Amino acid sequence: MNRNALKIIAVITMTIDHIGAFWLTGDEFFWMRIVGRLAFPIFMFLFAEGARRSPHNRTRKVVVLFGFAVVTQLLFDWVGAGFINILFLLTMGMIGFEIYDHQKGFGILAFILLAWVASFYKVDYMWFGIATLALFYIFDGHRKIQFLSFALVTVIFTFLPLIGHPQALWILQNFNVTWRYFIEVFAILALGLIALYDPAKNRRIADPRLYFVSKYFFYVYYPLHVVILNLLGGK
Repeated sequence: MNRNALKIIAVITMTIDHIGAFWLTGDEFFWMRIVGRLAFPIFMFLFAEGARRSPHNRTRKVVVLFGFAVVTQLLFDWVGAGFINILFLLTMGMIGFEIYDHQKGFGILAFILLAWVASFYKVDYMWFGIATLALFYIFDGHRKIQFLSFALVTVIFTFLPLIGHPQALWILQNFNVTWRYFIEVFAILALGLIALYDPAKNRRIADPRLYFVSKYFFYVYYPLHVVILNLLGGK
């Protein structure tokens, strides 16, 4: 499986997830939220892997990402989406990559600081998102370590809210009902798809116009489909 195929899977599962989150929100459509858990790790893996393969022009990339993030957030606030969009997370991730490349020790501290910032401002996926990007980037080329570390932080992120929760015991005893609050753990299943990825099969699109569309498709599609789904859902 090449990069484009993996990206298509991520876009499809993300769309399914957001349909269930913003439009078809009934219990009968909850399966969409589970399917959607596959999108996040795939996108984060591709973003980190792409940053490894193309380390040049990082300043420009941060500026472009931040620009898309700001415009996207204005659109999200307009329709009442109710969350800080993930493009801010990707912007912070790119900054972390650049710092890590120049000074690994300080880079780790930078990732920790960025994780705190993401959590403080409630950016989508918070510290979990930064940790995922850092692990995929730092351990690039070592998939077993990538997969094991991602699985570990996913479990921690999923069940961490139980620690110190006044109703933790009740939640566990009634897990047949409360399990819906812990579906992020299904993100681990995406590792099976990522394992099929073979960078040797990647081929750059020859047509420069199609390449440009492919390169920036996500940054346009992401806010556009969320806005449309929020309008359809009446939010």
